[in-house]
Amino acid sequence: RQGPTGFDFDNDDLLRAALREAYGAAAEWMDIERLLAEARDPDTDRNDFVRYFLNVPTERTEGKWISDEAWRACRGDTEIPALAPLAVGVDAAHTRDTTACVWSWLDPETGRVVQRSRVWSCVKDKPHDVFVPGGRLDNDLVVAYIREELIPSYSIEIVLGDERYFSDQLHELSEDDGLLVVEVSQGSAHMNAAWDEFYGHVHAGPEPRIEHDGDATYAAHIRNAVGIRAERGWKVSKRTTVAPIDAVAAGSMSAYGAVHLEELAPAPAHRSWRPL
Repeated sequence: RQGPTGFDFDNDDLLRAALREAYGAAAEWMDIERLLAEARDPDTDRNDFVRYFLNVPTERTEGKWISDEAWRACRGDTEIPALAPLAVGVDAAHTRDTTACVWSWLDPETGRVVQRSRVWSCVKDKPHDVFVPGGRLDNDLVVAYIREELIPSYSIEIVLGDERYFSDQLHELSEDDGLLVVEVSQGSAHMNAAWDEFYGHVHAGPEPRIEHDGDATYAAHIRNAVGIRAERGWKVSKRTTVAPIDAVAAGSMSAYGAVHLEELAPAPAHRSWRPL
């Protein structure tokens, strides 16, 4: 159920009425005053509140995280050599969104993180490389891709994955394929560091420390990301509720894994970054 639009969000009475409309019969037992207090909290993002509690799609026109110009400057023609040590990042979903896999190699000669990507979607109008029919993503397809395309060609040193929707697949890659896997909790200190470092790689000056091959799907996900620099670092979110940024999250995890591989590789065959 979608709430109203066009009302004065700063008016408490109108916001209460909008929340009651959005929740319908459930408003009788919802704590509307608690939601109102959350809306007035200085740390609450208004766009997030409208999306989550009023179920109204929003679009951010400011705060684009990485400009098209900055991303184009990262394009290069470096090929990842056979059997190169890779860090793989996966950000997954089940429905409506996309699942992205990005793999990264830290070029020892240039110090650049060279990346490639693959994105699956069950919605045709979302930027993707592989369409999955049926309205639901099958994240086992990512496992199959890692096994059939990446493992035979490279040395997979670590797989960092979304703990919400890719946990079972991470365990499978650890137990059946012997890969070092790490569950990454969104909002954790490590994920915050991954966002910050990725932004720093892109904006490292005349010689960016991220290199991609100009893939259009990856670029579309980059274009969808907006960011706010908070006290704990970058807070990255979607431009709209329907604009996927999974490749950006996967790319940030993957780059983090490639840069910090020596620190992470001695870890046990399966470990979690939770709790921090």
